[in-house]
Parts: sequence; structure tokens; C-alpha cells
Amino acid sequence: MNSYIFDQDFARKELSRAIILHEYPLSIVDHVGFKRYSAALQPLFKVPSRNTIKSDILKIYDYERVNTLSLVEHNKSRVAITTDMWTTSNKKKKRIHGCHRTLY
Repeated sequence: MNSYIFDQDFARKELSRAIILHEYPLSIVDHVGFKRYSAALQPLFKVPSRNTIKSDILKIYDYERVNTLSLVEHNKSRVAITTDMWTTSNKKKKRIHGCHRTLY
């Protein structure tokens, strides 16, 4: 069995990715229940502030944006990018982006 070494930066990045993936509000890091749960899982984890998480999420966005633009620029075929927005039954706005590649 390998020994485990806690990595605060990795844990913060994974928290940011979970917030993005599940569309959690940034305020989740202020919730008492979330702080207690995090402390129970890993007492060394320091729950970041809302502003820190926002900054981490924007860094992920910038990284993914640069990678996506690079893929599109180096693509030898045509690409059609579409977007759509709607409101769900619980009044939550949703947006979807699509990409379709055509080989010529």
C-alpha cells in the first residue's frame, strides 16, 4: 500500500472542477455543513474563500479556452460552433454549446 501525501493545491483544483461540473454555487465554500464535511474527510484541507475559488475557476476557464482555440486553429476541416439557451421548469437558465466538424 502506498503512503498518501495530502496536496492542498490539488484538492482545491478538484473542488473547483466539482463546482464547475455540478454547477454548485460559489457560496458552497461558506456553508457550515460543507466545512464540517471537508474537515471530516481531510482535517488538513483549508476550505478556500469564495474569491479564491472564483479565481481558481477562472484559471481553469482560461486554460481550457486556450486549449480549445488551439485545437480549432490547428484543425484542417471546417468547424461549426453553435450555442443555445433555455430556462428549465425550476427557472434555472441553461446554456449548451455544440461543435460539429465536417471533413472536406
